[in-house]
Formats: sequence, structure tokens, C-alpha cells
Amino acid sequence: VDLIVEGLAPAPPGWLGTHVVVAGLRGRRTRKRWFVGVVAVPLSPVLASELDSADVTFETCRAGGAGGQHVNRTESAVRVTHRPTGISVRVESERSQHQNKRSALIRLAEALTRRTAERDAAAASARRASARFVERGRPVMTWTLGSEGLVQVEVHERAS
Repeated sequence: VDLIVEGLAPAPPGWLGTHVVVAGLRGRRTRKRWFVGVVAVPLSPVLASELDSADVTFETCRAGGAGGQHVNRTESAVRVTHRPTGISVRVESERSQHQNKRSALIRLAEALTRRTAERDAAAASARRASARFVERGRPVMTWTLGSEGLVQVEVHERAS
């Protein structure tokens, strides 16, 4: 389970580490304890839907291939480069430079989306790997669930 809290720059002190959740009253059953690891994960900085025109460079050039005199004389091919990431896309499929610009921006947005998705997948994999190593001996907080949904929180001081 991922809990994402927006608006907090650094994590509040004392929240990172192992938390223990104790279900106190469970009828005739014994007490149940769960160990939860809390880590801070930075969010992806680049979203494909937020392309800034200052970050994009357009270059025009002549398209290659068949087409005769029209292709040889007009600069209808477009190369779009996203400066912060260095991703570049070249489109020469249409005869019009304006249509190629539109297509190039769409392809650039798709490339940025793929890159962001790959980065997020790698971060999720790292989170899952770090969750396997929850330190069970020294919790930073203990959450005790009581009857009628009452919660008691105990904060443990850790010596650095």
C-alpha cells in the first residue's frame, strides 16, 4: 500500500522508520501486530502534459525520400528537442511543416510519458525491495487500535 502525502516538503521528524500497528481487542483471539516501514520517496518531476514552450526547441530541415522537387526545396521535416531531458523527435511524414510540428509535439509527449513511466516503475520496484527489510526491533511509533475505532499513539524516542 502506498500512502502519498502532498504538500509536505521534508517528512516530519520522527515519522520515517518502522511503525507498529497493534490490534488490541479481537474477541477471543490474541493480539495482532503489523510492522510498517515508512520511507520518503520523491515524486516524478516531469509530466508530459505540462510541456513548457521554453523547454522545447524546434528545428526545420528538408525531408528525405521520394517526393521529387517539392521535397528537395521545402523544409517540411521538424525536429523537436526537449532541453531538460535531451529527448529529440524527428517527424517528416506530412507535406506540411505545421502538421509535422503538431505530430512531433504529440510524439515528444508520448516519449516523455514513457520515460516517466519507466522511472516510476523503477522507483516502485525499489520501494517494494526496501519494504522487505522492515526493522522489527526499534519502532518509531506504535499505533494501538482499541474498541470502537479508538487509536492510541505512542512515540518512541530513538538515540542517534
